Amino acid sequence: MRRFIIAVVGSRLRHLVGIIEELSFTTVSQRLIALIVRLAQASSTRTSDGVHVELNKTQQDLAAELGTVRELVSRNLGRLQAEGYLDVDGRDIIVRDLAGLEREQESPQ
Repeated sequence: MRRFIIAVVGSRLRHLVGIIEELSFTTVSQRLIALIVRLAQASSTRTSDGVHVELNKTQQDLAAELGTVRELVSRNLGRLQAEGYLDVDGRDIIVRDLAGLEREQESPQ
């Protein structure tokens, strides 16, 4: 029983350290792109236009999850749309260039 508790606590600690590293060493844009890429790869529908992702959260919820404010989420979604990576229509996102988003995620900002 003791080993199980230590394993669970250790797992939670590693998870929290990962969150702290992500918040400390990545930009809001990189975190948002990572979230969109994960959603596109996990639960999405491929169409001729791109990969359709339906967000089940508001921009405020996304901001809280990413450790930022809603305005930055909105601004970064707008920038990604202007650069042609995706189209945003409310909670529907069509990822037009998934490979480009992955490259953008890795580039230093």
